[in-house]
Amino acid sequence: MIRIAVVDDDKNILEMIKKNLMSVKGLLDDIQIDTYDKAEKFWKNTGDMTYDVLFTDIEMPGTDGILFGAKVKEQLPNTILIFLTAYEKYAVKSYLVKAYQYILKEDMNIRLPNVLKEVIEQICATARIGLLREEVLCEENL
Repeated sequence: MIRIAVVDDDKNILEMIKKNLMSVKGLLDDIQIDTYDKAEKFWKNTGDMTYDVLFTDIEMPGTDGILFGAKVKEQLPNTILIFLTAYEKYAVKSYLVKAYQYILKEDMNIRLPNVLKEVIEQICATARIGLLREEVLCEENL
C-alpha cells in the first residue's frame, strides 16, 4: 500500500487533486489518499503512521508551505515531497528543502499522473531492494 497525503487550504483543489491522482489507471487498490486542508491537521493525524508521498501547497493561511516541507523532510525523511502551487516564485526555495518536484496547478492535469507514476516506480524499486537485502541477510544467517 502506498500512502499519499495532500495538503491544500482550498477544499475544491483538494478534491481535484485526489480525483486526478485516482485517475491513474491500475493504482486504485494500491494507494491510499488522505487530504488535509491545514498542515496542523496533517501533523495531528500522522502520529505513528508515515506517508510515502506528500503533495502540498505553498501559500496557505497561517502556514508557510516551504517551512512545512522542510519540517516534513526533517521529521519524515523518507517521504517524497512534491509542491503543488499556483506560484512560480517559490521553485528555487522548494529544491533547497529537497522537494522531488514542483508542479504548477495550471499544469496539474498534465504533470500529476506522470509524476505519480514515477514516484510509485521509485517506491516499488526501493521496496524490492529492501526485500532483496532481507533475503541475503536471511541466507547469510542459515
